[in-house]
Amino acid sequence: MEIVPFRCGESVGAYTVGLSAFTGREIEFEVDGLEERAVTVRVAQLSSYLIANGLDAGIKSGAVFEADSEIDHRVAVLHRNSRFNIGPVISFSSVPDRFGRLKTYEIIPGSIARNHPLLVMLSKVGLFDPAKSENQIKLRPDHYVSEVRLESYDGAISGALSNLLATDAHIEADAKARRALASGDIQSAKLLLRPFAEEVDVLQSALKLGLTLRDAFMFLPAPPRSP
Repeated sequence: MEIVPFRCGESVGAYTVGLSAFTGREIEFEVDGLEERAVTVRVAQLSSYLIANGLDAGIKSGAVFEADSEIDHRVAVLHRNSRFNIGPVISFSSVPDRFGRLKTYEIIPGSIARNHPLLVMLSKVGLFDPAKSENQIKLRPDHYVSEVRLESYDGAISGALSNLLATDAHIEADAKARRALASGDIQSAKLLLRPFAEEVDVLQSALKLGLTLRDAFMFLPAPPRSP
C-alpha cells in the first residue's frame, strides 16, 4: 500500500493507493494544521485500523471526530468518491471552514432558471427561486481546475427539466395554469404547478447529494499537487 501526499491551498493532505484491496475503499485525508509527516502517520494509523477492524468499526459516513491534541478542530468523515479518480474513498476533512475556502454555488444556475419554460412558470407563481438555500451548495474552489461550469453538468439539468416539460400531465397543467394566470388567479396556477415544483425539489436534492458524494461534478476536478 502507498500513501501519496498532496497539497491543496495551505493544507497538506494524502491519499492511499492499495488500501481498497483490503477494505474496499481508499483514504482521502485533507485535514488542516498537520505537517506532511504527521499526515502520513495519521493515514498509516487509519489504514492499519481499517484493515484490522473493517469499515464499520467506528468510522461511519457522516461521523465527526472532536478536536485532539494535534488538531484544534473537528474532523468530518464521509464515504464518497475520490476527487482524484482513485475510486470510492473514506474522506477525512476539517470542519468548520477555518480559512474561508468554501464558496456558495447555484445547483441549478440562474441562466437555466431564466430561460427554461418550466422554471419560468414555477418562478411566476413563487414555486422556484434559484437564490434560495435549497438551490445552493458549498464547494471549495481549490478542489477544481476553475469555476467554469461543465457543459455536461448543466446540459444534464436542462435535459431532466425538459423530460418533465414533455409529459402529458405537465402539458395539461401548464395550459390550465397559463389560463389561470391570465385571469389573475395565481393560487389556482400555483396548485396546478406544485407537483412539478416537487419534482424540481427532488432533482435539486439529488444533485446536491451527487455533488457532495462526488458522483457528479459541477466543475472539472483539479489533479493533486506535490507538497
